[in-house]
Parts: sequence; C-alpha cells; structure tokens
Amino acid sequence: MMHAPDPDDATERSGLRIVLGLMPGLGNSFWNVIINAVEDVLIRAGYGVIFGDTRQDPVREAHYERLLRSGRVDGLILFNARPSVGPRLLDIGLPTTVVFGDIPDLDRVPVFGVDNRDAAATIVEYMVSLGHRRIAHISGPEDNLDAQGRLRGYCDALNAAGIAYDPGIVWPGGYNFVAGAKAVQRYLALSEDRPTAIFAASDEIAIGCISALREAGIDVPGVVSVAGFDGIDYSAMYEPPLTTMLQPRAELGRLAAEDLVRQLGGEPARPGETRLPCKLVIRQSVGPVGRDGNGPRRRAGGGAQFGDTVAFR
Repeated sequence: MMHAPDPDDATERSGLRIVLGLMPGLGNSFWNVIINAVEDVLIRAGYGVIFGDTRQDPVREAHYERLLRSGRVDGLILFNARPSVGPRLLDIGLPTTVVFGDIPDLDRVPVFGVDNRDAAATIVEYMVSLGHRRIAHISGPEDNLDAQGRLRGYCDALNAAGIAYDPGIVWPGGYNFVAGAKAVQRYLALSEDRPTAIFAASDEIAIGCISALREAGIDVPGVVSVAGFDGIDYSAMYEPPLTTMLQPRAELGRLAAEDLVRQLGGEPARPGETRLPCKLVIRQSVGPVGRDGNGPRRRAGGGAQFGDTVAFR
C-alpha cells in the first residue's frame, strides 16, 4: 500500500546540499577509487554528491557550467579540467577544490595532485638503468596539463642520461586503450631502430599497447618493455603484470572532499597546491636489454626486483 509523502521528508530532501564532481571521462577505470573516496567523505558529512562527465567536449562543459551557475549546486570538485575551462568555473565563486591539473592563480583555490614531471622522470630513469636507450613515449591528450608534465619528465630523464630526444618516437594519444593500440601501428611502421622500451602516460594506454603488440606477435618484455602510469587495479592482474607509477588516488579524493566540506561549513578556502608522492611499482612488463633487444634475464647483482614498490624522490 502506498502512503502519501511526508512533508517533513520533502523539506529535508529539498534542504540537502549538493556537490558536483566534474570529471573528464567517467568511463576510464582510473576514477573508480577516487569516486569512492569522495563519496565516503561527503555522505558521512551529510551532503549529496553527483558526478558529471565532460568528456572534454565544449558542449558538455558549457552544460555543466550552466548547472553550476543555476544555484542548484553548492560546491564543486573539479577533476583534471582543460586549461580553457578551469578558470571559467572558478569564476562562478562556489566553494571549490581541484584534483589534478595545474590551475592558474593557485591563490584562488586548493589543488591536490602529484608531481607528474618527477614521477615520469623516475620511471624512465628506471628503464635507462636496465640498459634501454631507445625509449618511446605515448602521451596523454595534448592540452592536458598532467600529460604535459609527464612528457617533460620523459624529456628530463633522457637528457640526464645523455639520450637525444627523438620526436619520431613520441606518439600522441589519450588516456585510453585505443591510444595504446594506435601507437603500436607507429611502432610497427618503423622498419629499423625500433624502441626497446615504451613509456605510456597511463595504464590504460600501456595495456592497449601490450595487447596490440601481442596480436602482432611481439613479446613483452622479451622484445619491447612497456610501463604505464596510475596504478589502476587491473595493472597488477594483466599479463604480463604492468610496471607502473602508483598514484595515491584514494588519499587525493579524500583530501579534496574534506577540504570542500570545511569550505561548505563556512571556513575560508586554503588556496595552494598539495602534492602527494607516487610510488614506482616494478613488475614483469619491463625487463633489461639483452643482446638482441630485451632479454628475459634477471638483473645481475641486486637492485629492485619484480613486485617491489619503490617510493620516488
């Protein structure tokens, strides 16, 4: 039997304050841990939370900008926004925290992230330490500031090792499986002097790359080593298990949500950037260079071995 709604319940629902978490691609498996951490904090604090997906599409970005300006949303957690979009959303004046992405004028808003440049340099330095000198890079989206930081770190590591930068083995992509598969077409098109290692700007790119290499009959890491970035759950279960840079996703989501709760409670924002350390996780997708490319042999004389987790810098 259905009962008429209780007016007190309706009043309580209408008074629920809502936070919008705005992301560039909810379908990417990278976000699940962050979403869970953000929800846990906001629900415990008594706030409603919805997540929107811009897909880095200007039409969808404009839609969510209108929603934020409508007065129906009380706070914003902004994830990895494009540089052209982030400042416009900050101008709305809602309590806001930012996760990933370098936002201009950091004195306006709290930003939580990692040092992509140093983290990328560390993983490429590890490849160099195994004898790799011909290292390709599959980048993230060109206008993504985190991806730009990872590209700079790749260049830093090459420069430190005295390896010349070769734009012919830096392949543009996006944070998805398809980007990795497309990059393999470029790898296969190289008739000689193919890279012995590939650093991908995300785990999904790396997994797409390994899958396409295997379809082409190319062994990983027997012929070419592949490393990713992010530390998604699937990276440990893929075959071969993926060497990656583990980002502290749950902690970043928790810190951003807790900061937003403080702002919604009337405390002033604490502008500036908080960077958490990443960890290099060494697994089987990266091996040392052998006489004919990547040999399956172990490193001689100590050093990090499979399964080790090494905090960087």
